[in-house]
Amino acid sequence: MRIRVATLLLLLGISAHGADFSGVVTDSAGGVITKARIIIHWDSSDPGQIVDNIGIKDDVIADTDKNGKFSVHLPSGFYDVFVAATAFTPHAEKIRIKDKPKS
Repeated sequence: MRIRVATLLLLLGISAHGADFSGVVTDSAGGVITKARIIIHWDSSDPGQIVDNIGIKDDVIADTDKNGKFSVHLPSGFYDVFVAATAFTPHAEKIRIKDKPKS
């Protein structure tokens, strides 16, 4: 079975220092996956000379709860998100966390 990451890239609580990145990990039938491991790795390369690729030195690791949910706080930047769970094919995708525009 394949993991479907239903994170929808929910960016909540955006501030000048990044955002809370949260979501739900589900299987291909829509069932939640508990104890899935999410590893978030900062991509320090600078595609297009993006000035807000602040990132973090160490990887962030989170596990899903009994409802398949996870949440982490990340500074602005580009990240590789890896999701793995026992008996499922791992999933990876790239995300960008952006600071809230100044008003």
